Amino acid sequence: MNNLAIIGLSVLLCFIAFGIVAGNYITPRLQAWSREDAIKALVTPPKALLAPHNPLALLTRHSSFRR
Repeated sequence: MNNLAIIGLSVLLCFIAFGIVAGNYITPRLQAWSREDAIKALVTPPKALLAPHNPLALLTRHSSFRR
């Protein structure tokens, strides 16, 4: 099997896997929200990623990291 076919198969399987995850986990949660809230959740990054001056912002949510 040549390299291009392997890469193409890998990309195809990634799309299939993402479709399964989206269908089973993401879509049901978004359907429970209003349309505006669901679009905001898909478009905006998490708040922890918006604080570049605080590199530990991602870790502060974890309960075992709290002081």
